[in-house]
Amino acid sequence: MKNLDEYYAMYAHEVFAYIYSLCHQRDVAEDVLSETFYRAYQNLGSLKDERIKAWLLRVAYHAFIDHTRKEKRSQPEPPEFFNRKLKTEGFEEQLIHSERLQSVLAEIEALSFNQKQALVLSAIHQLSHKEIARTLEVSEQNVKSLIFRARAALKKNQQ
Repeated sequence: MKNLDEYYAMYAHEVFAYIYSLCHQRDVAEDVLSETFYRAYQNLGSLKDERIKAWLLRVAYHAFIDHTRKEKRSQPEPPEFFNRKLKTEGFEEQLIHSERLQSVLAEIEALSFNQKQALVLSAIHQLSHKEIARTLEVSEQNVKSLIFRARAALKKNQQ
C-alpha cells in the first residue's frame, strides 16, 4: 500500500477535475480537494479492497456535498454565479475555448444533477456502475438508468 503523498501525486489532478466539474469555481474546488485528502488521510486505514481512485472520488463527492450544505446555510449564491466562464490554465484552457466543447458542456450542465454526476463518473473517470452507485448512494440499476437517460438527452440535443 502506498502512502497518501503518492496517492495525491497520482490522483490529485483527476480528483480536482471532478470537483471542478461539480462547482465550476477554482477556489471552491481547491478547498474541497484539500478536505478530500484530509478525510482520506483520516480514513486510509479503513480502505479495503477498493480501487483507490474510486474511493477518492467518493470521498470528494461527499466533501463537496458537505461544503455545499455549509455554504447554503451561510449565504446564497448570486445570480451571476451560473453565468461565469470557466477559467483554467494550459491544456484545459485550450479545450474549453473550443466552440464544440462549450456546446457539449452546456448540454451536460442542462442534465439533472444525478444524471450529470453518473455520466461524468462513468465517461470521464471510468468508474464501474457499482463504484458510481456507491459514490452517489443509489442502486446500480438507478445508475444505469441515469447514464442511459443522460446519453439519450445529449443525443436528442445533437439532432
